[in-house]
Amino acid sequence: MVFTIKYFFNVFLIIFMTFAHTCSASTIRRIVFFKNTSFPLKCYFLKGDVDGPTILVQGGIQGDEISGVLTAEMLLHAKVNKGNLIVIPRANVPAILHYTRGINVDLNRRFDKDYNKFYEDHLARAIKLIASFSDGLIHLHEGSGFYSPVYINELRNPRRFGQSYIIDTTVYKKHINLEAVVKKAILKLNSYIKNKHYSFKIFNTNTISSTTKYPEQRKSFSYYTLTRLEKPAFAIEVSKDIKNILWKTDVQLRATQYVLSELGVDVELPNIKEYFKLMYQEIKGIKVFLNNHDITNKKSFEAFPFLNIAIRKFDTKDVLHEEIGIISNKMPGLNLLTLKYLPYKEIKSIILSIDGRRIKKWDLKKHNKKEFVFSKGHDIFVCQLNNRPVMVPSGESISACEGDRLVLFGLLNGSRDEVINLKGYLTRAGKNIGQDLYSDIILDKDFFIPKYITFSKDKKLWTCEVVAEDRRRSNLFFKVVVHPLPPSYIILYNNEIQAIIGLDSDRQIELPKGLYKVHIVPSFLENRIVLLKDRFPFDGEDLSLKKGDKVNLYAIDTNLGIIKGKISLIAI
Repeated sequence: MVFTIKYFFNVFLIIFMTFAHTCSASTIRRIVFFKNTSFPLKCYFLKGDVDGPTILVQGGIQGDEISGVLTAEMLLHAKVNKGNLIVIPRANVPAILHYTRGINVDLNRRFDKDYNKFYEDHLARAIKLIASFSDGLIHLHEGSGFYSPVYINELRNPRRFGQSYIIDTTVYKKHINLEAVVKKAILKLNSYIKNKHYSFKIFNTNTISSTTKYPEQRKSFSYYTLTRLEKPAFAIEVSKDIKNILWKTDVQLRATQYVLSELGVDVELPNIKEYFKLMYQEIKGIKVFLNNHDITNKKSFEAFPFLNIAIRKFDTKDVLHEEIGIISNKMPGLNLLTLKYLPYKEIKSIILSIDGRRIKKWDLKKHNKKEFVFSKGHDIFVCQLNNRPVMVPSGESISACEGDRLVLFGLLNGSRDEVINLKGYLTRAGKNIGQDLYSDIILDKDFFIPKYITFSKDKKLWTCEVVAEDRRRSNLFFKVVVHPLPPSYIILYNNEIQAIIGLDSDRQIELPKGLYKVHIVPSFLENRIVLLKDRFPFDGEDLSLKKGDKVNLYAIDTNLGIIKGKISLIAI
């Protein structure tokens, strides 16, 4: 397995640094949900030359299925001639960095209802939102073995998923003919595949039937898209038992292209075959810095709490969208690159991971220097609020906004066995001992057990409590007072007109035709609130309204993964 990951990443790097300059890409925009966390969700929108359907292609929902990540990544370098694409190459970044199926739960089993427990459920909410702007879904996976409708052997049988187009039924509600689409696509695909042992089959799980043999699929993203959104949804599974990662990524890319074509989206793929023969090459140009000191070639370093680890790229063309992390097996959901504090007492080593490949490991050495803390005798909590480290004396409180990111580091000079509990919030799967250290926490009241938060009389503010359960000290706590976001507006203006429109509700506005400039206010929300014009991110360009036009503007809160408001503009 180590060889396979190492092989795919280095050849993958060569491919993209080469073909990124040989394919004319389409207009592309990006939205990032949960930007300052360890689980950013990066969504790319590719606009075609000719209008047509918008199809969502997603990979990486399970972190050990790297082929889907590469396939979706390659689509970012494609040219869309007709229709539009929304591409999410890496749906579950923490799982990808650790090269594991999931961290707390399987993200692809969180779509049957609204779960409000783990970071995976924040992702599921945002993914559902993005899917609502599409006309269909292609979900990219790697499955074990080779699907066969009849039992042949251990690797080829009905319980294997590899080398298959998966559908939940033949026809859904008489108008979504899934089988017809994949029948046409599979003819093209299997004629492209020379090794017939690796040919594809149609795998109808018949999930909507009460007699299905695969009831767990009812929790999947594909089933949600089909049955809740009533849009065509397909899963494309290549086999984990095929070790040539570039071959199966190429095949999965073709399989995706053929389904897109049947759905009305014409995509011109990058030509990657000529690059498969390129020599193996190590990654160069990525360096790791600790407080501005290059530690890339070191084997260990002395650790202190307030340390900043950073990645810099040198002599690279920077054409990849790879996910880079500094991780520790002790903290599987946390990317240390997003922290301003290193919990050095808890971890013995850290690892540089790039899209699941473990590149470098450092051991942490204990330092022998004394630490002096000058305070007023208070016990002090250390945490991080968004990108800012915060020190809070016990008994006091801090202010935050709904959707802010909180990470708890414990008591300054605390003991190893302390438990720091954010009351009413669950940060990790398994036995709940109340330990909430070293996890990304989104301050979203929907994720709290209601009895553990208190509301102000006007219901505008709510408060939660962090408690230290330390054997040496007692009655240690601090409170987090959570405010709503301030009211936000968009301002549309030109030489004759200025319109100020609130974003906190749905409304329909009539405006004279013309060319308008658009701004979000207050300006500090511009990194959090993004606008979609119909189905495409609106990125500061002028808004042209012709008489009779109707334009829908959606305001999306990327910290919470929700639509704040919808504005329908009608030009008169």
